[in-house]
Amino acid sequence: MLLIISFLGHILLAERLQFLFNRKISFVESFNASMICLAINNVLPAKIGEVGKVIFICKLKSFKLAYSLSNIFWERFSDLNILLLLSLLIVFFYKIDLLVFPILFFVILIWTLLSILYYWPYVVIKLMQYCPVVSLRVFMVNSN
Repeated sequence: MLLIISFLGHILLAERLQFLFNRKISFVESFNASMICLAINNVLPAKIGEVGKVIFICKLKSFKLAYSLSNIFWERFSDLNILLLLSLLIVFFYKIDLLVFPILFFVILIWTLLSILYYWPYVVIKLMQYCPVVSLRVFMVNSN
């Protein structure tokens, strides 16, 4: 039973990855990328598997690095939002004093910044002028 639940979880992860890439990758490719990520994360520390997933997808579909990284960002950000939602439910139902509210503030701040960047994209161009690292500035310009 535990194997079935685990396998269903991996299927859902692959489906989410396929959804984030706007169905530009097949289910089998997204499942393989998720399994490669899981395998690398089991061996190496610090979520290095996410980098492996990005490299695998970039080589497989010839996507730009910025496009693949942005999808992985949204994948991790959705994980953070679900974790926050579950934490808030636990605090609400069990009246436990957790450090959820600093996390809530952080997520609201990120959502605010992302909304500003979405509705006013010229702000990104203005901010790129102040980027002190030249290679990062070039990366940001090439990702547009």
